[in-house]
Amino acid sequence: MRAGESAGAPVFCASDGNQATLLIGNDEARDVAITIPFSVVDEIVKGAIKSEGPMTFTQSYEPPPPDDNLVRRLRAAIASVPDLHEAYLVARRTESPDQEKRELGVLAHVGGRSRALSIALAPFSPPSESAPLGWVAYSNSPVPDEVRSAGIHLA
Repeated sequence: MRAGESAGAPVFCASDGNQATLLIGNDEARDVAITIPFSVVDEIVKGAIKSEGPMTFTQSYEPPPPDDNLVRRLRAAIASVPDLHEAYLVARRTESPDQEKRELGVLAHVGGRSRALSIALAPFSPPSESAPLGWVAYSNSPVPDEVRSAGIHLA
């Protein structure tokens, strides 16, 4: 569903019933794509309703806990993704006034075919209760240095 425009690029929202996906950019070369569970969207909305002032979130990146098996499985899953320039497994800490959350995720720099990465990482991502990743984010931009220094290089 078209949801507007950001910095001159089209914005789309999609849902599979358990998670929301925000896509910014053109079809084959998205600038930003992020998928989050509806439970996180609910937390944001509830926090905004409770808060009288603007709600602030801070995010930082940390090394993920050691899990050689997960790293090996992620590398195998993304090995054939075309136009994948770099990808990192990293822990993201999100802090808000009411809570602190730490989740594993993959942050990647992809070229024109970002859908292939989304498909490759689907078994590792929500909505599955046993999904080892809490989030996946990718864009046409290089991965930030703070992620590179904290994360495990996957591709």
